[in-house]
Amino acid sequence: MKILLQIFLALWLPANAFSATIWCNPANSGAEDGLAKISGYSTLWEAMAVMSSGDTVIIADGDWRNTAGMYIDGTYSPPDGSVGSYTNITAENDWSVKIPYVFTGTGFSYVKFQGIVFDNTYITVVGAGHVVYECDHTKFIRCGFLAVGITGNNHTCGFGSSDNTRSLNQYNLMEECIAWGSGRYVFYSKYGQYNIFRRCVARHDKHDSTDDLQDSGQIANFRAYACNYHVYQNCISIDTDRTQYYMGTDQQYDGPLNSETSGYWVGDQYGATGNIITGSISIKDMQQSFYMSGQFETDVNYISNSSAVDLSVAGGATLSGLFVKNGSSFTNVAGANLLGINATISNENGFLEKNDGYFTVTDSIVSSVANYGLYGGDITATYINYYSIGLGVIGTTWGTGSFEADPETIGLLYPVRIESGSTLATAGSTGGVVGPTILKQIGVSGTLYGETGWDAVTESNLWPFPNEAIIKTLMSTTVVGVSGEYGFTTGTSLDGSAQTLTKYIWEYLGNQIPADIYGLTVSYKRPSLGGKLPSVGGKTPALAH
Repeated sequence: MKILLQIFLALWLPANAFSATIWCNPANSGAEDGLAKISGYSTLWEAMAVMSSGDTVIIADGDWRNTAGMYIDGTYSPPDGSVGSYTNITAENDWSVKIPYVFTGTGFSYVKFQGIVFDNTYITVVGAGHVVYECDHTKFIRCGFLAVGITGNNHTCGFGSSDNTRSLNQYNLMEECIAWGSGRYVFYSKYGQYNIFRRCVARHDKHDSTDDLQDSGQIANFRAYACNYHVYQNCISIDTDRTQYYMGTDQQYDGPLNSETSGYWVGDQYGATGNIITGSISIKDMQQSFYMSGQFETDVNYISNSSAVDLSVAGGATLSGLFVKNGSSFTNVAGANLLGINATISNENGFLEKNDGYFTVTDSIVSSVANYGLYGGDITATYINYYSIGLGVIGTTWGTGSFEADPETIGLLYPVRIESGSTLATAGSTGGVVGPTILKQIGVSGTLYGETGWDAVTESNLWPFPNEAIIKTLMSTTVVGVSGEYGFTTGTSLDGSAQTLTKYIWEYLGNQIPADIYGLTVSYKRPSLGGKLPSVGGKTPALAH
């Protein structure tokens, strides 16, 4: 009878019904059994050593950055979980645990990390950041990544693989995470597919290169190298314009930057297709705000409801822009409901197309650029709406329905929305909004690519931005020699109150944030695309694949 009962339970109970909760508490100097906080294992290594698939380790609140046995690497790491039964490494309270780093040469599957700040200030892997390799179905939820001393072709955090088939880096998630400090790329993915970065904030503070070919340039906050079907939802690239800190160690170069520095660099190499950026923001990036590209396309890369505000470094005339499409072998990029404003240094453009393929932009705003509003021979500019008198074009023409005006007098007050009842609210190609609507959280929390609600515009307000108080506190400290008190982390808002991430973004164009953002529910209606998306080279992109 006992054997039959065991078989019945194994067949019918959930896979995680017998999972254990194990405590890790480095402050414990007494007996250790992991059954409670007071008797928690004194190192993470010990706690992970007794884990089985599907178990949970809870790390007691505290700063354990300089404590032995508290990092995760290829030797000391959690066991794989399984479908419906993730293995979990979690903070006692979100954002209240600091450990040195997570860096693995080999990956894991179905593992979730939550609430942990990875900060290698005291214990570092030489030349490496917080990057996990060859992982699938891995989730990082409300985690922080501060990387110090990262040089050359190494990165702050993310997912990696050396397999260009992309099968070893897939279905991973970064949600409500922040990353800052040093590294070539901040949020990184290489040779991956079906990965999501959702409501993440990146600030690139410093980079020293040891590579003569790279100098300290070709850097980005969000980078998908040779990746397919990567998705960026409500992400923020911010305050990366402190060029005095981008000094390469190689003195043969006069300048610190390569010609390609970006907020978002999605695509390139070995094909790059089906990538999506939606509801995202770039403020004070350098030579490109949003840079999408690829080779040997079979699908379309798509960017929508996103804002690019301020470029701070002049790049090459054919590569610097607020929205740049680059690539060869007919890269296809489509965009809708975009805002590009303030690229006023020599050579900076609005919408820029380079090399073969198609770049289609609809119902969008470009204003105040030094070079050209449209630059490139293959841009399909149907119903582009552009503003700022005299904004020129090269190699193409403005599309049907385009007109000139000052957008800040006809409905553009904030980088994240168009005012209802204004000219811009109904000036679109189908009578809808021209410009971005970035008001609601995109993607049901915790969902992976393809799961129910993974790309849905939810009813949850995006503003005030989630976790903004702790984001400000954490990012006020960064690498040695660089002040973290910069941009959104310092100063006051327009009403004289303490600055916040939300106020900084909303008030960036000089208008005080509406009173209801920190109180009443925000009214929202998703802008209509008229039942269809713009055609690109005879194909119509989809928001989801």
